[in-house]
Amino acid sequence: MNWVLIMRYRTMTPTNCRRRAFTFVEVLAALLILSVVAPIFVEAMLVSSRAGVIAERKRTATQLAERQLRTSIIEDTWRDGTLSGDFGTDWSDYSWKITTEDWSITTATGTQTSDMTLMTIAVTYKVEGSNHEVTLQTLIPTSATSSSSSSSTSSSS
Repeated sequence: MNWVLIMRYRTMTPTNCRRRAFTFVEVLAALLILSVVAPIFVEAMLVSSRAGVIAERKRTATQLAERQLRTSIIEDTWRDGTLSGDFGTDWSDYSWKITTEDWSITTATGTQTSDMTLMTIAVTYKVEGSNHEVTLQTLIPTSATSSSSSSSTSSSS
């Protein structure tokens, strides 16, 4: 019993101290590993942050495109041909362009009808110096003045 107590409360000698500390080589190895791994984690954080910014701006661009598309249909300005502009000082990083083209469909009897217009709006925005674009399209009856028949969404960057 006494022997266990003696071992437990043994005083530290210089030999015992060296066995419990890190060696210089171990410290250098740890620093080397950190210097290799740390930039990878930092780059991963930057990439995920950039992806978040792109997603947020894409959502905003889609909302602005929908609003401009509706406005052009309601005000009947889409008939003027190619239109372009920006969204004012609140959304100065975003610009838009509307194009129209006749949309025809072949019926079951083989005749083509062209009573629809395909209206496309492209909203362009920048994220960290690179351009991105959101494109929305809708079909409008050519004879209609302010109604939209169908809508589809596509996006590219």
